[in-house]
Amino acid sequence: MSTKKTVSSPQALGDVVAAVRIAQGIRADEFKVSHVCMSNIERGNEATQIGKVFAVLAELGIRMTLEMPPGLIIPDDAPTKRRRISR
Repeated sequence: MSTKKTVSSPQALGDVVAAVRIAQGIRADEFKVSHVCMSNIERGNEATQIGKVFAVLAELGIRMTLEMPPGLIIPDDAPTKRRRISR
């Protein structure tokens, strides 16, 4: 397995999580999240809480990097709070 993987769906992320977990010899019930949550992540269940997904990624040592669309540059000092859009 390569050290970088392009992921474009919850299912693809789940496949990577499962592959890394198995390669590290860790059982699904050894995580801070429940084994049911772990199963949901590995199956790509879209309803899984994103905070739990990030917790599992951290436990596995997986870092996530986002690539911006071509031509879009977000400054490092850009505000992180979103403004409410009125309708």
